[in-house]
Amino acid sequence: NNSFDENEEKYEEIKLENVQIKVREWQSGKQLGNFTIPSEKNEKYSKGIRLEEKLAINLQFNIIDKNTKKLIDGIQQKFLRLCHSRTEEHEVFFIGKRVTTTNNGGGGGKYFIEIVAMPKDTQKFGGRPGRYHCELIIGDIRIRNPFRWHLIDVFVDIPK
Repeated sequence: NNSFDENEEKYEEIKLENVQIKVREWQSGKQLGNFTIPSEKNEKYSKGIRLEEKLAINLQFNIIDKNTKKLIDGIQQKFLRLCHSRTEEHEVFFIGKRVTTTNNGGGGGKYFIEIVAMPKDTQKFGGRPGRYHCELIIGDIRIRNPFRWHLIDVFVDIPK
């Protein structure tokens, strides 16, 4: 729904909480790593992660109103932009989705983005392995200040 309702709540500033990255084997689902990225200062995480064929990286996060501390549901634009560090014109986008849970009927402000390195997804990287800057981009007509955060570097190790 792209319509704008004048009565909808507006947000001066948003903040991310519970920013987690999970690495797993995409076929078996076996967890290989899980860590939290501090989001207080929106600084890049000091360590990078490696994306190899047959791995999946799942980014999970909550979007909250910085003033009221409430979760914000229904954010329209949630993207993960991976931009090659040497060839800035080469970029790959992954679209965020709202977390849905069966317990309470919805994720209400909880989102995830998954990067899967299986044959169909490795084509997105155009045969360009190397370091990619990973930026999270959040935007919505209700948010006064859109959000962009270079949160981590991803080392893509795929066949050329």
